[in-house]
Amino acid sequence: MNYKECTYRELNNIYLSLSEKRDNIMDECAKAGVPFNEYTEKAKDITEEILLIRREMRLKETPVMEYGKTWKGDTFTIEKFLELCKSGEIIDDDGFGYYATNNGKSNIIACPSDFEDDEYRKDFTHVIWFNK
Repeated sequence: MNYKECTYRELNNIYLSLSEKRDNIMDECAKAGVPFNEYTEKAKDITEEILLIRREMRLKETPVMEYGKTWKGDTFTIEKFLELCKSGEIIDDDGFGYYATNNGKSNIIACPSDFEDDEYRKDFTHVIWFNK
């Protein structure tokens, strides 16, 4: 399915439906005593779809901004963050980030893998990154 054509609301509905299916698979596997690695294999296709949908949701989400605070994370320009992601210096497992402006932070997560794949928001000027 081409998720780029879906609205945020449509994406959210698909996401909720797939999450419920994945949860049902987990419940069935847990009740049957299926090892975790077998569960992950059974849920692999649904999990991959969920990841694609969440990415597209991040691209379409309406931000809620916070202003007037000092953030304890590292603030990068979008260009610098893109460079760090493309070079592998920052990856998804290193921490988490939020799209930002020069004076505010949004509630939208900035994933390094999105930047690596050139699927990131261009309506923000910065990312605030919090290392684990």
